Amino acid sequence: MQELFARLITALNAGGPNSADVQQVLQQINTQFPAQAEVAKSIVSGWVASPAVSAQPVSQNSGFSFTSWKFLAPLLAALGIGSGAGANIDMKSVMAFLTKFPLPVINNRWELLGVVAVVGAIVGFAYAFYRNNWTIILPSFSKSQDQFKVASLGILRNVFMAAVVSAATTWLSFSSSAAPPSGGNLLTWTVLMSAAAAGLVGSRMASGEVEKNVLWEALATSAERPAVSGLGALVDNAKTALDAAAIATGDTVPGVKPPKEMNLVRQTSDIEADLLRLFDRPTLKDWLTKRGVPLGRDGAGVPVGTLEEPQSFKSALKTAIKDFEVVPVAGMSSDTFLSEVDKRGIDAQSFKELLGDVQRQAIAVKDTLAKLPVGWSLTADRA
Repeated sequence: MQELFARLITALNAGGPNSADVQQVLQQINTQFPAQAEVAKSIVSGWVASPAVSAQPVSQNSGFSFTSWKFLAPLLAALGIGSGAGANIDMKSVMAFLTKFPLPVINNRWELLGVVAVVGAIVGFAYAFYRNNWTIILPSFSKSQDQFKVASLGILRNVFMAAVVSAATTWLSFSSSAAPPSGGNLLTWTVLMSAAAAGLVGSRMASGEVEKNVLWEALATSAERPAVSGLGALVDNAKTALDAAAIATGDTVPGVKPPKEMNLVRQTSDIEADLLRLFDRPTLKDWLTKRGVPLGRDGAGVPVGTLEEPQSFKSALKTAIKDFEVVPVAGMSSDTFLSEVDKRGIDAQSFKELLGDVQRQAIAVKDTLAKLPVGWSLTADRA
């Protein structure tokens, strides 16, 4: 599609809007990319209005080429404007309306760059405000080893990038270094609209780069986290990409107000950490690896021998109780548990206090498992 738009601009430059080459390119765009056909027609329509504006002496002598639609149209096409409601915008009428309002006279290019940079910065600020769900992300800082670091530039990144892109686009549009004639005005509505479009591009670039990095980190983090039932729907319904990353990982994004939905992930992660502290993790990992099936929320099959408490027991006692399952032991009375241990050839009364600690740990495991969300599971690689 970009190649066709480039050919369209070339054809307009060479032969004007009524040339056969232009009509041929329009037909190709209409055939291959129907959704972009209207924006192509808008570009051609805008080109028709160019001669009336280019009659200004500035465009003839200074080489400043923003006096036509030639630079603004490709920018709008790159932004995808031209589909939906935007496809019906008559740019010729818009320009005719805007030119009714006089603009200050600027015949110094450096002053013009300052103006378009400000316009771009304003557009960048507005776009970032909209993209972040009508909130302003302020810069945030962190302190590490007595050194302050910038954790996030926040909305300043969008403002700066938008201003730079707007100024750079205007600077590149100068086709010669000749100074404008006395009394000429470099500032036109087309210049301002082009600066606004370039500012929008710059702000989108800044937001896109930040979101790409945050989402990439979120993907890596969430891949190591336990499955949480319903989390996918919460992420899908997040208001912004940064909110989606926070919800998926349970970690805050610097400078961004934490969404309330992220508490679900943070709570699950904390509960799992509490659960793992009750086990001897190497023993649990070996058991899960041999079993080949993740530990579920019901705790089915997990043996007492994987708990932290029995690891310091003497060999005979440890061997006698290691095959008991945690959940059944948690449901027994203390006397029943001691009786079951007696059946293994151990004088349970002699180890009543130690066995009581084991049973209390089994009960803690059962209670902790019950706090985890439905669908939770623990694999060997996370144990």
